[in-house]
Amino acid sequence: MKWLHLSDLHFNPLQDGTDTNYLREKLKSFLIKKGVKVDKLFLTGDFRDASRQEDTDENAERVVHYIREIVEIVGILDLQNVLCVPGNHDLDRYINNRQDLICKNKRSYRAQEGTFENTSALIESFTFYKRVLNKLYGKDYSDCLFTVYKTNPQRIFHYNDCNIMMMNTELLAGEIVTAGDGKKHENDAGTIVAGSNYVLSSLFSAKQTGNPTIVLGHRGIELFEATEQRKLLSIFRDNNVCLYLCGHSHDLWYEEYGEISQVTVGCIKQVSGVKAGFTIGEFHSESNSIKITAFSWDNNNWNDYSHFSKDGSTLIIDASQKGLLPVASFPIAINIVIDGRVRQFNCRVPENGMEFGVKHLPMISMGTGNLICIIRNNQYSDSITYNHSFILSKAIWKIIGIDNTTPGVTKLTCERELKGPYDDLESGISGINQISTFEIELFVPINIIGLDQQLKFMPHLLRDKRQIKDARLSVSIDNESVLTYDGVNINGMSLGETDLTVYWEEDKDIYSIFHVLVIREQATNIFYRIYKRDLTYNRKSYYDFSVIIYNDVNFGIEEYVNCELANMDEAFDFRIVRAKDKKDIPITYVSNFEIKIDTSCIYTGEKYLLTINGKCNMQIEFESVSLF
Repeated sequence: MKWLHLSDLHFNPLQDGTDTNYLREKLKSFLIKKGVKVDKLFLTGDFRDASRQEDTDENAERVVHYIREIVEIVGILDLQNVLCVPGNHDLDRYINNRQDLICKNKRSYRAQEGTFENTSALIESFTFYKRVLNKLYGKDYSDCLFTVYKTNPQRIFHYNDCNIMMMNTELLAGEIVTAGDGKKHENDAGTIVAGSNYVLSSLFSAKQTGNPTIVLGHRGIELFEATEQRKLLSIFRDNNVCLYLCGHSHDLWYEEYGEISQVTVGCIKQVSGVKAGFTIGEFHSESNSIKITAFSWDNNNWNDYSHFSKDGSTLIIDASQKGLLPVASFPIAINIVIDGRVRQFNCRVPENGMEFGVKHLPMISMGTGNLICIIRNNQYSDSITYNHSFILSKAIWKIIGIDNTTPGVTKLTCERELKGPYDDLESGISGINQISTFEIELFVPINIIGLDQQLKFMPHLLRDKRQIKDARLSVSIDNESVLTYDGVNINGMSLGETDLTVYWEEDKDIYSIFHVLVIREQATNIFYRIYKRDLTYNRKSYYDFSVIIYNDVNFGIEEYVNCELANMDEAFDFRIVRAKDKKDIPITYVSNFEIKIDTSCIYTGEKYLLTINGKCNMQIEFESVSLF
């Protein structure tokens, strides 16, 4: 299958000016000169410029006339091989109480459920898009499409070698909000959702074909609401999506999100600060590979875009390397603990690939075995190393050989191990003691903030209660008309409340949601935090309270007012007891809010309780450990 991908035509020839009209005419002559012939034309939205064009049949007719010219040039005979999705310029923001409807849906939407209220009204908002479809396909066919969209707005078509999904990313786009300064703006940033359950439903049907799927959408994956983005990437990964094609950003580039390759194309318009561009792509089912060549408008000519990929204007994607082999061929699921997290892999065992035996020793006989296991590659396959272990057929297998020379799969050679205390046959996880607990915590919690008030927002990633200091955390705000984040501070913009989602960029399944209320008055958030200071190593910790015996160790408490460390004059009472018998451990006061512990009186491996009373009452448990 070969295609031409255009996006963001913003077709307004009466007002676009000479440069843009010239660019579009040169595109036609360029395609003719290159002899470009394709099977499909992909159009990923923004057929008009809503800021300057009315929602009329005449404007729809103009853009469809241009599309038909392109269709004829590239040799497409059946207009149903023109596959379209709408953009944010192709809808009416105020029809059918759309503003109230999208506001209500944004507040109630949960990616875990993935559906919308009153989908029919949302679909009917795409008035200009429907005019384009009427002119392109005919009214009867477009009416039929819109009827289907009202049941599931995410449509998919099955072809011989791959599937094409048209994903409407603009269902809740175009919310107009009033900021604290009285100015109105669109609240789309970080709030875009597609309805994950609709996407999953369509991809389920495609998965049965065993063929990979290409998804067309207007906006890039990076522009979705954080939780929805994680959910969609997971759905794409598990349902053979090999490529995501989009526009909207008026730029031309290639990016990877997890296993999913994304190609963003530029607009077909000449405007300062944007990149005009398009791509030609081809899926080769025999080699399971995708070839994409990018073209850009430079110096009044269409040319190969040499900055598209590290290899120049042409990109080769090996779909098989992305775990896109049919899941049905890998019917067995195994779990491997990798870097503290349980990762699941689909695999198969060749005929005679598993052997069991018995080894007789002088005093005992023990079970032995050998295993050849072929796993379907995913984004974690490259992290598998020697000595990783897993459970299969109620046996423990240790990896002793790794062969990843075959595209799309990794061959594991394993030998049977005796069951250990940390191998859980019931859960199917070997080495459960290696599983870490990850959590994202605010160093100083913020529950309320005042209008026009600015407070530091300090999320930390903890692994087993220890901070990962170089972790890259991203913040997404549900309603940016209420609250904004500049990378350091949050700012109260208008009265209301919103959720902030903080997620780890390395693993977006690890995230926390924080709720903040914006009030009219300046808010005061007071928080107390216990710290441990190991003077031997000159190390201060707010999360890891374990004490190394015989080290010089102090415990203390700090007060934070609106995220700033405050001066404290009040005295606090400290007490440390052994947890099992409540025996007191000697302490010495260093100040009103810090004490030194006599570590010669504690024993390795035992747990202790620290209680602090004063302006606040707090208690923590810590364990004593040996240096060696």
